[in-house]
Amino acid sequence: DVELAAQTLVHAVDAQLHRVMTHRGFDVDALMVTVDRLAPPPA
Repeated sequence: DVELAAQTLVHAVDAQLHRVMTHRGFDVDALMVTVDRLAPPPA
């Protein structure tokens, strides 16, 4: 399923971003809200 693969990829990248941004003191929560709105987590 292409859509599931895309969502999985998005969330893998997102997890990596989360680590990087947290390390730099970025507003991760605001980013996560945006990401979840654009690409809801796989059910």
